[in-house]
Amino acid sequence: MTTQLQAGLVPIIGLLLLAGCASFEAGSVNADGASSDTMKIIDDAYAARDACLARKASAMARRDSNINFTAHAVALACSAETQRLISVSKGVNTSAGSICEDSELRARASVLRELRLSAAT
Repeated sequence: MTTQLQAGLVPIIGLLLLAGCASFEAGSVNADGASSDTMKIIDDAYAARDACLARKASAMARRDSNINFTAHAVALACSAETQRLISVSKGVNTSAGSICEDSELRARASVLRELRLSAAT
């Protein structure tokens, strides 16, 4: 009895999943319900912020031996890009605090990466 019930449920579940996917247009929404155009703007802002962090880390990493100080300086140097990211992310399930914290963490990672590269050369 159990195997007959299980065998009957598999096609039903498959049809339900297929019906749900039929109305979904790939790229039109993300998990937060933002349009693909909005996500493109957010992705571009993330890329600009990350590029700034990498540039500033490259320039600042060798100036000071205090990694935390340098990472904070790098994050501050890219505050315009971080603020842009915060402003374009409004309406998406992301807080300004989490974006700022992410910028600090990525700045630290960029500084550490630059220090590792300079030590290798």
